[in-house]
Amino acid sequence: MLGKWLCSVLQPIVRSLNHILKDTGDLISNIDNFEVDSSDVLLKADVAEFFMSGDHGDIARESASLLDGELSRLVEDAILFLLDNQYIEMDAASTEAMECYKCIKGSGMGLNCSGDISNLTFYKQMELPFILDPQVRRELGIRLYVRYMDDLFFVIRGARNLSALQGRWLLHARRTNASYTLDGWEASLWSLSNLDIEIYKNGGRLNWRPFIKATSLGIPLHETSNHHNSLHAAWPTGYLYRLARHSSTYHGYANAKRIFIERLEEYNFCPVIIARLKSLNAFWRTRRDRVTGEPEERHRRTWLVLPSHPLWHQAGIAAVLNDFTSPNGNLWHSLWEVAGQSAPTRAVSMPSLAVSWRNDDKHIYLRLRNA
Repeated sequence: MLGKWLCSVLQPIVRSLNHILKDTGDLISNIDNFEVDSSDVLLKADVAEFFMSGDHGDIARESASLLDGELSRLVEDAILFLLDNQYIEMDAASTEAMECYKCIKGSGMGLNCSGDISNLTFYKQMELPFILDPQVRRELGIRLYVRYMDDLFFVIRGARNLSALQGRWLLHARRTNASYTLDGWEASLWSLSNLDIEIYKNGGRLNWRPFIKATSLGIPLHETSNHHNSLHAAWPTGYLYRLARHSSTYHGYANAKRIFIERLEEYNFCPVIIARLKSLNAFWRTRRDRVTGEPEERHRRTWLVLPSHPLWHQAGIAAVLNDFTSPNGNLWHSLWEVAGQSAPTRAVSMPSLAVSWRNDDKHIYLRLRNA
């Protein structure tokens, strides 16, 4: 109960910090339309012992300092009480008895509030006075910085700032007695994987596509399991939609879809479901592709995204909208009547219209293709 109460107090603070990511979709929203130069470096690093760093007193004090008044003192006491009474039971190597160990560092891994405590402690010690400081960002050329737990992602201006960032990080940690160190530095001028997407440069902007590890077996849920039949068809479809959400271009989505279906075929998955997946295009193109080397579309396309309602779909609004763009449609003639003119006798060039619906039926996608 105490941990649940701490979550209710600390989580709103964590959610208010825009640089802390909730998931891959949050990462995509930060890099979408982000302009980069050819000299900009993509950089990622891992915080070593993110959950198991820091003394309990420092962790409780730093986390609670973001609150005001009496609540700050209560939160500090609650965190200190939880962390100081955290024990781990493990199997003994030489005997059959269980051995009990007391956790003396970090926020631990079993508490439901451990992630929020670690997030706020790291924010107070390393981000607020250092990485997020405007002067430090200018000096080190940090153009973009986001973090998901212990995974850090940067866009830095110029390769010369890489060693400067590493050195300044060590100096700041030593000066403030922070125990955080960075491992697994990885930098690239072109592309870098982070979370489950690959981020790459193209046309002066950042693009992204699904990242599938070569070591990932991708073993599917077998159709002979005791799950309901609908689940065996639902989870592959949901996975395709996930690949579509994690793709900035159709080319990236199609390649990830091909790998996914090949793995299903390798494990002799249901042929009927595989055939259905092959015919499904879960990718909605809400903007023009930016991938160099993809076949250019014959016609220029523009997508309009409008709020919708499931009842609109049931009422056949697609037919109404297509009627509007038809030179012989009723709405076409009504538009000319409102304008006080007679409809032209010959066909007028009008853009053709395609209508697409999202799976949640909350948006309608109108695609206008110029004649």
